[in-house]
Amino acid sequence: MPLLSIEEILPSTKLGVWVIDGNETSLLQKYPHLQSEIQKFSNPGRRNERLAVYGLLYEMTGDSSLLITHNDDGKPQVDGYNISISHTKGRAAVLLSKDKTVGVDIEYRSDRVGKIAKRFIRPDEWTDNIDMQLLIWSAKETVYKLFSEQHLELFEMRTTNISKDKKTAENVIACGKLTMENMKSGLLVDVHYRIDAHHVLTWVVK
Repeated sequence: MPLLSIEEILPSTKLGVWVIDGNETSLLQKYPHLQSEIQKFSNPGRRNERLAVYGLLYEMTGDSSLLITHNDDGKPQVDGYNISISHTKGRAAVLLSKDKTVGVDIEYRSDRVGKIAKRFIRPDEWTDNIDMQLLIWSAKETVYKLFSEQHLELFEMRTTNISKDKKTAENVIACGKLTMENMKSGLLVDVHYRIDAHHVLTWVVK
């Protein structure tokens, strides 16, 4: 089953991760209510991403009637919940909360981010390797989603601290949190992260 994990990270707040394996037929057998939803997309990649997100939404809520819409800023919306969505090569992530504002991002680990690091890492932000660059990129994507109505520029977010947890879960290379400053408002938020062999996952709850 492509469901990788669902965690209740806070009361009424769940984080789900899904393996996108491209097996559309088996997913539609398990979730037949999604047939009409994916017919909106002709691209197989987009169909599989949509299946992953709706599959996660169902597994996290047990409600097959929920629909994802978007506001004028492009932020996803679901009745009764605050939701954030991300997908990358091989993975999808959904962060869902009844009463908190949320943001999530997941990125495939590769060296591609090094080619554009100067476009999103400020001179006063510290990085010493590709994983750190990718972590900051992912964290800024997450914080951008959290403050979606502010349309933050990449240089309007600044990493002020990064910490690493001593205890890590199985198959996790590193985990911890970093503090990101929204320089428009002066607010500081803690972004949690988890790095495994293939992906970087970041999330924030406010």
